[in-house]
Amino acid sequence: MYSQQNYRQIRLLPEDLANQIAAGEVIERPSSVVKELIENSIDAGATAITIEIQEGGKSLIRIRDNGKGIVYDDLRLALAPHATSKVYTLEELESVASMGFRGEALASIASVSKLKIISKHQDYDDAWQINNETREVTPAAHVTGTTIEVSELFYNTPARRKFLKKDNTEFLHISDLLKKYMLCYFGIAFRLIHNGKEVKDLLLAEDAQLKYNRVLDLYSRDFIENAIYIDKEVGDAHLWGWVASPRFNRARADMQSFYINGRIIKDKIVTHAIKNAYKDVMYGNRYPAFLLYLDMDYKEVDVNVHPAKSEVRFRNQKFIYDFLFGTVNKAITTSADIEIEISSFSENNTYQESKGTNNPLNIGNMSLDISIEDEKDESSNTSLLDKYFSNQTTQENEIHISQKTKSSGLGQAICQIHGIYILSQVEDGIVLVDMHAAHERILYEEMKKTWHADTAKFKQNLLMPLTCRLSSNIVATIDENLEVFEKLGFEISVVADDAVLVRSTPIYVKDKDVQNLISNVATELTSSGKTKSVEFYLNHILATVSCHAAVRANDKLGIPEMNHLLRQMETVENSGQCNHGRPTWVKLNFAQLDNFFLRGR
Repeated sequence: MYSQQNYRQIRLLPEDLANQIAAGEVIERPSSVVKELIENSIDAGATAITIEIQEGGKSLIRIRDNGKGIVYDDLRLALAPHATSKVYTLEELESVASMGFRGEALASIASVSKLKIISKHQDYDDAWQINNETREVTPAAHVTGTTIEVSELFYNTPARRKFLKKDNTEFLHISDLLKKYMLCYFGIAFRLIHNGKEVKDLLLAEDAQLKYNRVLDLYSRDFIENAIYIDKEVGDAHLWGWVASPRFNRARADMQSFYINGRIIKDKIVTHAIKNAYKDVMYGNRYPAFLLYLDMDYKEVDVNVHPAKSEVRFRNQKFIYDFLFGTVNKAITTSADIEIEISSFSENNTYQESKGTNNPLNIGNMSLDISIEDEKDESSNTSLLDKYFSNQTTQENEIHISQKTKSSGLGQAICQIHGIYILSQVEDGIVLVDMHAAHERILYEEMKKTWHADTAKFKQNLLMPLTCRLSSNIVATIDENLEVFEKLGFEISVVADDAVLVRSTPIYVKDKDVQNLISNVATELTSSGKTKSVEFYLNHILATVSCHAAVRANDKLGIPEMNHLLRQMETVENSGQCNHGRPTWVKLNFAQLDNFFLRGR
C-alpha cells in the first residue's frame, strides 16, 4: 500500500519533456541526426547534398541540399511534433513511399539541440529561416533548397551527452551511415566535410559505369572484382545488384547490404533466404557478401514497424523468400563455370553479366588460398574408382592433348601432382584441380539427382540389420521423426530406450558411418524441429557420404581417369566448389605465368 506521502498523481507530461523522451527513440547519437536530415533531403528531391560535421557531430551538423525547399507557412510547423507533409491519411501510410513520415524527426532534434532551418522553396523568390529558440520566421538569403544546422547536441541533457564516444568514433558512425545512402541513391551527388576537411566528394552516378565506379569506391574493390551482377523481375518485384562468388566469403556478416525501395533494412526473411541460397557452396560458418536492391509495390511492404524504420514486414513473406532464394541461388550456381585466375588487379579488367553456364562470367581476379585437409583414411576406394571410370574407352587415350585442348573448358590432363592435384593444359594456360574436392562435388550432385528422380532407388537394404546404441534423447527424437528418416532412405525401428535397429540406409552409406549420420540428423531435428525441409537433412547426409566416397590423396589416377573427372566437372552444377565451399580448381593464364618468370621485361 502506498502512503499518501509517497503517492504521485498521474499527470500529462510537459511538451518539452515529452519531446525529449520521444527523441530518445529517434536520436541516439550524432549519426541519428544525420540520418533524419539526409532522409528529409532525399524526400525533398535533392540531387546534391553537402554534409558538414564538426567534432564528430557534437558541436555542429550542417546539411545543405538543393531540394524543392520549405514554404514560409510550413516552417513553424516543421518544428512541431507529429507534423508532416508525407502522409495525411491511413491509406497513404499503408503505401508510404517517402523515407520519413512520422513527423517526429525535427521536433525530436529540436528538443535536444540548438536547431536552425534556412530554406527557399522552388516556387518562390524569398528565403526564410527559423530557429528553435525564438521560433520566429525571419527573412534570409539562400538558393533553392534547405540548410539545417544542428549545434550543441544534447546540451540540455548532459547525461546523454556523457555517453557519446570520442569525436573520431562518432564521425565513423556518421561516415558508415552515409555510405549506405551513397550506395543506394546514385542520382544524388554527396559531399562530406569533417572539421573543415573534405572527406568524400561523389558526383552523380546515373549510368551503369558510374554506378559500378561508386560501388568500387565505397563498398570494396575485392567485392566488386568477385561479384556477380543480377537483374531479375517477377511481377512488380525487381531485384538487382551484386552477389559475391561463394569463394569470396567473410568471417562476419559485415558486407551485407539490402535495400527495399531505397531503404536500408535488416530482415530475417531476407537474411535467411540469401544464406540458404549459398548453403550448398559456402565453406564452414562463413558469410556471403552482397549488395542488393529490391524495388516493389509500396503496399506490399510495411515500413511502419520500428521508429528507426530499419525493420519491415512483408505482406507475402513466402514470395519474398522464394524470389530471393531462387534468384541468388541461380546466379551463384551459374557462376560455377567462372574463369578464375590469380594475378594482381589491372584496370583493363572488364566486368560482364553472366549469360549462362556456356558463357563464363569475367569478374576480375580472385586471390585464392587453396588448402587440402589431411586425409586420415588414405586407403584407396578401388571398387568405387573402378565403377566410376568403367565407361572409359581407349579412344580418349589415343587423342593427342593439343587436339582436344581447344574444345574442353578445363583442358586435358597432363599429370597428377603429389597424389592430390591434377595438372591440365588449356588453350591459354594451365589449370590445377583438387581431385578430391572435385570428385566430392560430382558425387554429391549425382546422388542428389538420384534421390529426386526416384527415392526408392536411393535406398539400399542391409544384409544384416545394424544395431546402433544412442542416447535416450536421440532415440526419442528418432522415434518422433521416423517418417523423416524413411524419406532419407533409412528404415529404422526403436528396440530400446537407447538403441535402434537399422535395416536400410541411403545408397553409398557405409556401415561405419550409419550411427554418426543418424545421430547428427536427430540432433539437428532436436534443435530446429520440423522447420527445415527433408532436403536439408538429405544434403547433410549426401555431403558426408560423398566426402567419404570421393578419391583421396595418393589415389593414383591414369590420364583417362583424370580427363573423365575434368569432363564431369564441366557438366556438373556448382563444380567450382566442393561440398564444404572450398575451391575445386584454379587457372593460370600465359600472361600470369610469364609474369612469374619476368618474361618480356
